[in-house]
Amino acid sequence: MSKARRAAAAAPPAPTGFAARWNAFFFAARDPRLCSVLRIGFAVLVLVDALVLLPDLGYWFSDGGVMPAANARLIINEDAFTLLHYVPLQLGYALLVAHAVLLLVGWQSRIQALGVLIWLVSFQHRNYAIVDGEDTVMRLFAFYLALCPCGWAFSLDAWLRRRGGKPELPPPTPWALRLFQLQMCVIYLSSAFEKSTGADWISGKALYYVARLDDSFGKFPVPAYLFEHLWLVKLMTWSVLVIEWLLPVALWWRRHRKAAVLFGIVFHLSIEYTMNLFLFHWLMILGLVSFLEFDDLPFAKRARPASGP
Repeated sequence: MSKARRAAAAAPPAPTGFAARWNAFFFAARDPRLCSVLRIGFAVLVLVDALVLLPDLGYWFSDGGVMPAANARLIINEDAFTLLHYVPLQLGYALLVAHAVLLLVGWQSRIQALGVLIWLVSFQHRNYAIVDGEDTVMRLFAFYLALCPCGWAFSLDAWLRRRGGKPELPPPTPWALRLFQLQMCVIYLSSAFEKSTGADWISGKALYYVARLDDSFGKFPVPAYLFEHLWLVKLMTWSVLVIEWLLPVALWWRRHRKAAVLFGIVFHLSIEYTMNLFLFHWLMILGLVSFLEFDDLPFAKRARPASGP
């Protein structure tokens, strides 16, 4: 019997029925160390966000700033939850940073992810006028991390477990990684759909107008001639549409998944180079990493397979 036939005979049968396929999709074995990589990257982005807010903390979130609490309730919802109605602003900020730091080092990681989520919601509901898509994605990623075994490796908990001579924990099933993946596809498809219903994107002129948004475009130098020729503008505009329609399909195609992730990263880095969108594209790159396996990462061969809670 050939090697291919022996491998096919040894492979488990494909799941049949909706329930079996559902379980195979969400609960198939994956290396949970990838969750820890996402945890570290996410915590770094939260800390960057917090540090940028620090100089203007009172301006954005206090009653002496541009948005008193009474006005904030009118803008979003009078029942919107925020702990900043009950906790001093500086204390709330310190707790957000503390949760993010503890998430970064991996002490009780899922609890820290939940703490980050609560404080992100509190700050965003306190002044919803400055919230954009980036903040929504950050909030969702915090929720998904709280469902992941994101402290199983590369964490203080794992180090303490090894130091205490406790037995290694069996690898948990990181089913919530699927939530990251599904969320990424929803973002791409919803963006592609909205663009496709607008005349400027279909006509190919949208990036001409984008290039003239002085407050968000021109982060780094861009050759002016790219936006001075209509055929180039149309080519770039339609390319964005094609990428956003095809990427969420290509990411599920196992054979070409690595190439799709790499292409998506280059796509987001190119927009990051040209536009002032703060952390949005770094969050999207982090979400793309969820489609990889841990062994696909450049540093995977040097990583020690340490485990923890």
